[in-house]
Amino acid sequence: MSRAVWIFLLAFLTSAAFIFPVISAGTKGTFYTIDPDISYLSNALSYIKTRQIHYIDHPGTPTIIIFALMMTPLRLYMKFIAHSPFILWSLNNLDLVFFITRVFQSLVMGVSLGIFLLAILRFFRSKSVIIFAWLSLLGFSAFPFLSSSISPETLSFFIIAVWLNIFVSFLNTNSWFFLPAMSTISGIAIANKFSNLFLGLISICLPLAISRISIKSRLSSCLIQTLLVALGFIAGTWPIKGSYPQLLNWVKLLANSSEIHGGGIPVFFDLSTYLNSISSLYYRDPWLMALIVISVVALLLLHRINPQILILTVGSLLGAAVFAKYPLSHYQFAHYFLLIFAVCHFFIFLPRIAKVLLLVILILIAVKNVDYYYRYISTMIRQTQNLENYVANHPTKFPTLWEWGRSKDFALLWATSPAWHGKTFLSEKIITNSPYLEMTNLKNILLPEGKEVTVFSRCWDTLYIQESSAALFVSAHPNRGLAFTTIPLTDHMAVIHSNHCSRFP
Repeated sequence: MSRAVWIFLLAFLTSAAFIFPVISAGTKGTFYTIDPDISYLSNALSYIKTRQIHYIDHPGTPTIIIFALMMTPLRLYMKFIAHSPFILWSLNNLDLVFFITRVFQSLVMGVSLGIFLLAILRFFRSKSVIIFAWLSLLGFSAFPFLSSSISPETLSFFIIAVWLNIFVSFLNTNSWFFLPAMSTISGIAIANKFSNLFLGLISICLPLAISRISIKSRLSSCLIQTLLVALGFIAGTWPIKGSYPQLLNWVKLLANSSEIHGGGIPVFFDLSTYLNSISSLYYRDPWLMALIVISVVALLLLHRINPQILILTVGSLLGAAVFAKYPLSHYQFAHYFLLIFAVCHFFIFLPRIAKVLLLVILILIAVKNVDYYYRYISTMIRQTQNLENYVANHPTKFPTLWEWGRSKDFALLWATSPAWHGKTFLSEKIITNSPYLEMTNLKNILLPEGKEVTVFSRCWDTLYIQESSAALFVSAHPNRGLAFTTIPLTDHMAVIHSNHCSRFP
């Protein structure tokens, strides 16, 4: 059996191991994560129905398109065999759609991991280097979630893996022929997630490593690659081309905010916040910081470094430094993947005993991280199942109000919320006569048509709410005689009952 076959076998066994807790739980616990899962899946449904995508923050457009394409077999089945409207069926069976999408993500992750390790095999031809790269991936806290979360990072991994294989061809030939494809692909990667920005900058700078052409030709090629990166980005975000002004404003807000999601103080750079973010990243992912240190040391000590590898390493380090402004590990995915490839280049120069010692350390880190993943995801699934069981065992006479919750009912509310999609799913909500209401800001109810009314101006008898918000809600309405009860074995969920429906006819 060839090495490539073994690599893909290892890749799919890895992805299967990470999706196993989800598959074993079935659809009942599939809503253990809903953010950003609901955003991407509901926008895929919106794109299918109206060719409109409302969610543009990351911007994530390629992921949304891929999810829409993934649903094609289901759409054909609904149209020609079941004779049922696909969007209506999807909303009525949102748990199954979520489950299928998570399994699909696992398949994408398996393919991506195989392609990533294949790039390393093609260039390094070393089993120890492949094991080093694989263990490095397992040691990254966010990596196992690529196989189970509904997020753009999984597709980003696929895009970067493909890019790396073309990069290996570029390394082996030093030919400009591969540069246009790399630049266009990196533009699509940026369209999928802004944290892939430095993949584009690396692609733009790679012509500088072609020694046999003149400086003028290299600079001209850099300009061409810049245009191709932009073209790839436009192609990847074409379905939201009308939202470019809002997208630009969002980028400005992120760049001039000290915290994630445009939060914190309005400043481009704050040293104290930046250092705290780095400290948080180190605590969560020490091997990421180790890769950065190893890369810097290697750049300082090695006298002869392949110029392409040098550009890749420096670009990745700069990307890691820029995005370290935010203490979220998944913002570092692109830099982490590229740094693994770069450090593999340095790993081969280590003496055998150093390689063995490093691999032993990595095994310990990987085992600890995988164990944490299993414990975390298993806990979240059980808590979701407990909430779902509680809701099922406590039926209500009147509509149910939701503030938040990892459950099918709230996922359906959020997926069809007029705050996100306007009236896109209004016809489906009218048909199903949805018995759920969405509460906003602990004060209002958001009606299906998009209008907000005060929370007690509509009839409901049960409110599912986060425990931290429940006390605030009760204190905000002291004359209602309200009290909250904690729902056991859930993620700090509570329930509030109200008898104000008695005044409604």
